[in-house]
Amino acid sequence: SSVFIGYKAAGLLGSVLAMGAISLPTFFYSIAAAHQLHRLKANLRVRAFLRGVGPAVVGMILAAGFIIARASLVDVWGGLLAVVCLSVLVRFKLDASLVVVGAGVVGLLLG
Repeated sequence: SSVFIGYKAAGLLGSVLAMGAISLPTFFYSIAAAHQLHRLKANLRVRAFLRGVGPAVVGMILAAGFIIARASLVDVWGGLLAVVCLSVLVRFKLDASLVVVGAGVVGLLLG
């Protein structure tokens, strides 16, 4: 939404600046965290903490997927498309963005 607002306020330059203002802090935090990761990997408390955090993150992703699935899988074609997309992702290890675009094209064709 910030990119859209930036575009409405100042055109293409506004959208680019808005996207940079939103994305760059996260990018720099990630770089700083990665720089310290080697030191933290040896800390037993941090490792124990991450062993607990990992399953919690998986649970949150599954919960979000469940919510999206309930809203998206409204007919047989949607369910079939979801199974095909999952199969393609797992079997051929394609980039997820390509699968999403492909599924969008299929959705347009199905109407």
